[in-house]
Amino acid sequence: MKIDLGFIFQWGFRPFFILSGVSAIGLLAYWLLVLKGIAFTPETISLSDWHAHEMIFGFGAAALAGFLLTAIPEWTGATHLQGRGLALYVGLWLFGRLSVALIDLLPLFLVGLLNVAFPLILAWHTLPHLMKESGKRHHIFIPMICLFIGAQIAVYLGWSGVGEDFELSRRALLGGIYALIFGIIITSTRISMVVIRLALDEQNDQDSLFRPYPYRRNLASVTFLFFAAADIIIPETSIMGWFALAAGAALMDRLSDFHVGRVLLKPYVQFLYVANFWIALGCLGMGVNAFWELGAATDLRHFFGVGAIGTAILMVFTIAGLRHSGFDLIVPKRMIAALLCMITATGLRVLPAIPDNPLPIEASYDGAACFMILGFILFLSKFIPIFCRDQQKVLPEKH
Repeated sequence: MKIDLGFIFQWGFRPFFILSGVSAIGLLAYWLLVLKGIAFTPETISLSDWHAHEMIFGFGAAALAGFLLTAIPEWTGATHLQGRGLALYVGLWLFGRLSVALIDLLPLFLVGLLNVAFPLILAWHTLPHLMKESGKRHHIFIPMICLFIGAQIAVYLGWSGVGEDFELSRRALLGGIYALIFGIIITSTRISMVVIRLALDEQNDQDSLFRPYPYRRNLASVTFLFFAAADIIIPETSIMGWFALAAGAALMDRLSDFHVGRVLLKPYVQFLYVANFWIALGCLGMGVNAFWELGAATDLRHFFGVGAIGTAILMVFTIAGLRHSGFDLIVPKRMIAALLCMITATGLRVLPAIPDNPLPIEASYDGAACFMILGFILFLSKFIPIFCRDQQKVLPEKH
């Protein structure tokens, strides 16, 4: 397949969705080698810190950039980043990944500067448009972006020795996860307004009424933020537990928006539903664990890290990738298989948190990573031809 670089760099979603998928596969495959003692991670930072940082601020940041660089111009009518500017921005992300790999050899300040520059430039390019009148409906993304940047800065401060007693870097990495989850919550609110109505129209359903209630959606967002703050500052306490249960209940209630007619028969609605379900289940699990100690909180948090983030990223890649590439919103069979892979990966990864789990922990970790890798391989095998060349020339079919 001949790759048209000019076509790739016309829109931010094309290179960054590809890079995000490739990084997920590469990072998880390398993580498996690390667990087997075949490969090694930098000595400057802990094994868990390296893994979490690259999944959040490497894989996750690429997906976030691809989404915002595409969605905000559509929402606000702003000029989108393209061409040489987009290529240089992609290069900055790549240099960031290289710098973390070489963190033992480079000054920590330089590694931090290269990596923090990526979300800062994203903010510089997107926030002014969100602050304008045309972007006022999407102001909620401003604190989300700022939280993500603040979490990454705090990680490097923690690695440099600041707040060592407070475990600043660990808490900051958790903050990065929750910033992404908050972004998923507010993004899915907007996407659901479109896809549920689209599903009703496609089913010619004139009887079912889709009536979202903003106050219920806002309650879910606010209670989640309270839970996230409590889990970062006072983890595994009864206060955090009550906030977690409240957030889980509010997020479960929020899922009732999808119980309209037969919209859940549509795969693109299923993606959205499953991603939100994992967030709700993660909050409920953390709440129950705070009182009854089911298992390690780290395992339960993978409802967020593997389930919600992994599924939501595949959802955005599929919906945005098809719509912005000129295709009808007909989810390819490979992406349905990818969703099933993510469901399996999530179940395996959180299994160690269940008491008397018969499956060995190592098997749970290995299986979760393998299924997640397979999910993103399926995504790339379908969408690389779409993102790398004009689909009208190479993919005339709609599936």
